[in-house]
Amino acid sequence: MAEIKMRSRVDSGKAQEYVVALFLNIPANNCAILQRGDDLELLPAGQHYITNLNVTLRDLFTLGENQLEMPTKDIFTRDQVPVGLRVYFKWQLMEPLKLTTHGHHTPYDALRDKTQSILTQIVAHLDYSSMVKQRSLGPDNLDDGTDPSSAFLDALRTRAMDEMHEAALEYGIILKDLGSVTREVITTQ
Repeated sequence: MAEIKMRSRVDSGKAQEYVVALFLNIPANNCAILQRGDDLELLPAGQHYITNLNVTLRDLFTLGENQLEMPTKDIFTRDQVPVGLRVYFKWQLMEPLKLTTHGHHTPYDALRDKTQSILTQIVAHLDYSSMVKQRSLGPDNLDDGTDPSSAFLDALRTRAMDEMHEAALEYGIILKDLGSVTREVITTQ
């Protein structure tokens, strides 16, 4: 991004610099969101210039697949054991205008609060003993009905993924994977 500035004198007679053009070089698989008043516009990858001073660059987004780990705040199980989760996300932003319209600057910002809320609702209905017996989370470990301790992580994987996928679509995000990386009991001192 490059700004072209020019000096001009205003009513006070004092010379000031003003931006008269903005040059954008948006990489492949990325986009920008421009704003003019209340209107938003998607600008695709490529070289662009803006000379209208009423148009501002709102955000730049990558449209590729992304991944991130997010720690949750303390969540209490059904038997009132405080648990901390570190959740793994894999997502792709498909509609950046939806995300920007909701006032978020990154997909992570949009997903963070929803994730905490959804996980709190799910974990509150599960027993801690179920959580500690199952070590990992993934499609290979889905409940086959023979292990009663597998309910915790299966519920996280299936219920959370379904609810998070639906919530993410509101923001123009496709959630591709959700997993629990670590689980730990929160001890108070």
